[in-house]
Amino acid sequence: MTRRILLPLAAIALTPVAASTPAAWSAMHIAARRACIAAAGLRAPSVSNVLDFSDTSAKTALLVRGTYTQRFMKGASGTFLCLYDRRTKKAEAMEAPGFVFDEAAAAKP
Repeated sequence: MTRRILLPLAAIALTPVAASTPAAWSAMHIAARRACIAAAGLRAPSVSNVLDFSDTSAKTALLVRGTYTQRFMKGASGTFLCLYDRRTKKAEAMEAPGFVFDEAAAAKP
């Protein structure tokens, strides 16, 4: 009886776990950039490199920098911190004026 229980458990434990491929991560990063650009709503956006949190939170963070679209802002530039939820595929962006944005390292959309 013990053997009937242990053999299936051993088979499950020895089954390799499929990790995401580099192509899958790349596609997710592209989706995160697009969603964050839309959430920030800036003109001529530049996007930082992504920062992937663990699967526990399933979030990806990045900075979006561009020009405000509202007339009263008179072409002022702004920086937004964006969190992309990998589970729901939704982005939330918030103004982050104190964050430094490295234009040289920014990825163009």
